[in-house]
Amino acid sequence: LIAEHVARSGEFGAAVSVNGWEHSAATYTLTHEAAPDLAMLYMVSEDNEYLSSVVEEIAAAGGKVKVFQDLQEGFAASASDEEVVRAAGEILQAAEQIFAEACLKKSNFVKVGTFHPDA
Repeated sequence: LIAEHVARSGEFGAAVSVNGWEHSAATYTLTHEAAPDLAMLYMVSEDNEYLSSVVEEIAAAGGKVKVFQDLQEGFAASASDEEVVRAAGEILQAAEQIFAEACLKKSNFVKVGTFHPDA
């Protein structure tokens, strides 16, 4: 929920929630309306008690969702075996990709003359 609240400020190009709580299609929609250009990514383990039940709704509303199968809730913070380490690496790659895409948007240029005709 923190990722969405921060994202609604409009100050960021991307936000990522890993194993988050309290997200829903409604909270995604609020975030998207407040920051329409924001890229929001939700990543969750299949057994997350809250988020796994609403990932389809979030995706249907337009949110990007990645579900990790066969991993326990909280896996991103506790890399204890090979599969968890691999998944944690995937999380970092997905987050890096969404942040890079948000940073590499095409710039809008304005001619100086439109600000001051005599320039």
